Amino acid sequence: MPSIIGNYDRIEGSIIPVVILKWSLGDSSHDPDERHHFKALIDTGASSTCVSEEVVGKCGLDATGMVPMIGATGEADVEQFTFAVGFVFPHDQEPSGQTNANLIVRPVQGLKFHNGKSTSDVLLGRDIICDWVFSLSFDGRYIISI
Repeated sequence: MPSIIGNYDRIEGSIIPVVILKWSLGDSSHDPDERHHFKALIDTGASSTCVSEEVVGKCGLDATGMVPMIGATGEADVEQFTFAVGFVFPHDQEPSGQTNANLIVRPVQGLKFHNGKSTSDVLLGRDIICDWVFSLSFDGRYIISI
């Protein structure tokens, strides 16, 4: 089972690097130049994965409609997008120092959110994280296994 291990900040939360890809049904081949890297906050309170305006612009995502989003500050209609979230799982390192990795991709119907002053452009919601084994330890580490 591939795993990602990292440190979390008790104030910022668990931030992991992800790749966002424009996604369409039946299209599983993607140009490496279309892969965009972002910081994602693991948000156990979000039912859906959300992306910021910056992600929408850089990835060229097209809205598929408007849906209601309920949050701590109220309810609003927001744009919905189809995209894929990629997770990089390093598996070995060459003598040259180059690291080889697998990219595991999960397509989602996500929502656009306003990230304010947050350093994260992606909120990973329960639509993705409920497929994981995810643990936080008292010493400031997290482990994600897919």
